[in-house]
Amino acid sequence: DQKLEHGLIPGLIAHYAMGILFAWVYLLGFLWLDVPFSILTGAMVGTIHGTVAMFVVGHLLLKGHVGQPSQGTELKARIAAIAQLVGHILYGVIVVGIYEVMVLYPR
Repeated sequence: DQKLEHGLIPGLIAHYAMGILFAWVYLLGFLWLDVPFSILTGAMVGTIHGTVAMFVVGHLLLKGHVGQPSQGTELKARIAAIAQLVGHILYGVIVVGIYEVMVLYPR
């Protein structure tokens, strides 16, 4: 019998680890492609990353997800998708902003 609460800690650990991994992927990709560090490029990469993440989560991972459909599920799914995309865009902007400060203005 699976419960939603059992996935909280593993989910937080997975998100934290993937956040660190993708921060390195962003840095190496930007350096390798010689892409300028800017809010726009961070938002663009975050949008692409978020779109791919939404596909992977929505189509591959959630098929076996715990929980029963209930009234209002479709609206909740749309809100979650928008929040996920906005979160990935902000992630890209923040990661690139940190890189910009670290790489372009080293101490």
